[in-house]
Amino acid sequence: MANLISLSRVAVVGAGLSGLVAAREMQNRGASVILFEKARGPGGRLATRRLGECVADFGAQFFSAFSEDFQGQVRVWQTEGLVFPWFEKKGAPRFRASESGMNALAKNLAQELVVSAQTRVAQLRVLPSGQIELLGVKGGPTSGGAVPQESDLASLGVFDGVVLSAPLPQCLELLEPLVSDLSPAWKSDLVIPESGLFDPCLAWMGLFDESQVRMSAPGFLDQPTPDLQAVASSRLKGLRVSPGLDVVTAHLSPSATQAHSQKEDAALTQVLLSLLEEQNCIVSGAVPRAVSLQRWRYSQPSAPSGARWRKVEVRGTPDGIALCGDYWGGPRVEGAFLSGLAAGRSYGQGRN
Repeated sequence: MANLISLSRVAVVGAGLSGLVAAREMQNRGASVILFEKARGPGGRLATRRLGECVADFGAQFFSAFSEDFQGQVRVWQTEGLVFPWFEKKGAPRFRASESGMNALAKNLAQELVVSAQTRVAQLRVLPSGQIELLGVKGGPTSGGAVPQESDLASLGVFDGVVLSAPLPQCLELLEPLVSDLSPAWKSDLVIPESGLFDPCLAWMGLFDESQVRMSAPGFLDQPTPDLQAVASSRLKGLRVSPGLDVVTAHLSPSATQAHSQKEDAALTQVLLSLLEEQNCIVSGAVPRAVSLQRWRYSQPSAPSGARWRKVEVRGTPDGIALCGDYWGGPRVEGAFLSGLAAGRSYGQGRN
């Protein structure tokens, strides 16, 4: 049986993989949990997009499973027809999602959870009772734009504990007003490098006639050039595509993303088409029927922490605030899973 949690009501900010797993574990331990996600649905970088009737993963392309805990979850997903081996790397299988894409895994984890989507948490407030009130904006486009004004904020609820699983820079923005008066060096206490926390990544998706795509099985190129971090074919990956069509997804490397960050979408498309032609992924002169771009500001941690999760002591709260996510667990899908698992199993039962 899971260790019982001392917290009756917990908020998890961020419904990516780490937040979903943490919420599930705390719910299994007896807490009432609500996830707050500023996007339209759960998943974070387990992200899938439609181009017409075709599907493309524009976040994580594949994952490995080396730990016993994550291998157990992968076996469950395989039994449910959500995960399949895709290719091998260094003698170990790399897995892909079913034809619906990686986001189906997030939706699977969220089935028994309460997710408040399109909700932006902008402020945490410690109450005299030791509980924490969340304030923010709910409904409408909350994923971007300016920070909400104080007058726009409404109460999102009062909780006994809070887990922050969003990208760490966003977590620090929420935490700083609460803890800056305790220790001027509190960020250093979290072992945060001055060189930067996360690398950016530009993900580009192009819908092509199948005859214009020249990729071969398994339909994936891993860091083929210094500018390209990954290239994938939805058709060869086993994702849902319309007859005669394919989606090519390309991720620029962090350095190339930074070099091209000021370009408009049309100019970026020309850059990507040239890179894909050079790697013989598409025929010369191929013209996509449709294009979609995603600018990941926080793609993966540049220098992850060695800890699985972290509890930050906050004055007036008996259990502090928990931090989890791929900064703590590592820059892969498995790392995010293990970080959420560790936080969900330990938060609310004393110091980690």
